Amino acid sequence: MFSRPQNAGDLSTTLQALQARVQQLEGRGGVGGVGQDRKVVSSGCVALDRLLPGGGFATGQLVEWLGEGWGSGVGTLAFWMASRAVGEGRALVVVDRQRKFYPPAVVYRGGGCCDEEGMTRCISGCMVVHPRDESDELWALDQILRCSAVGSVWCCLPRLSSRDFRRLQLAAEQGGVLGMLVRPERVRGQPSWAEMQWLVQPLPAAVAESSRRWRLQLVRCRGGVAGSEC
Repeated sequence: MFSRPQNAGDLSTTLQALQARVQQLEGRGGVGGVGQDRKVVSSGCVALDRLLPGGGFATGQLVEWLGEGWGSGVGTLAFWMASRAVGEGRALVVVDRQRKFYPPAVVYRGGGCCDEEGMTRCISGCMVVHPRDESDELWALDQILRCSAVGSVWCCLPRLSSRDFRRLQLAAEQGGVLGMLVRPERVRGQPSWAEMQWLVQPLPAAVAESSRRWRLQLVRCRGGVAGSEC
């Protein structure tokens, strides 16, 4: 297991409160875990859903989004997809050690790819965690992914060992949480425990016309067709 940071109390308390709230809404006791029902969440894009096994993102798994820098829009797309998995009182959690998550920019860069009003509403209700270092970041991710009161989590992870990756994958599976991991394009081809891996490339302005557009390539996917694009 990841080591528990000294200042972990606030996060643990918050996750416990979220868990209690979800149990209240569902009218049952107990803590969710392995074996709970998995759901398939639509991406909100018909062309993208057609490439996904089951027609959407299944909860309880990790998805990698590869791209170069915030200007590519990869972070915005990953956040929008993460927001699709939030419902029934469950939270969207942003783990932002590098403090790159800037809500106004996420809405602006969404351009025509998403509902701006819906994005703004989702941002206003999300929980943001600022770990001190990589160790705290991994511990926070592990705890959040195991919490069934969380619907989805977004995090930018430039570096991630195979061992830590596997632990996060098991945590997501246990909690039934959808984890969206924003990663640099250079990790393409490296061992991965994500269910699928997307490469995000912005289209030139002349091609994208008035609204911002991207080319998405499904680099790898269990049960899907690698190399597919939309």
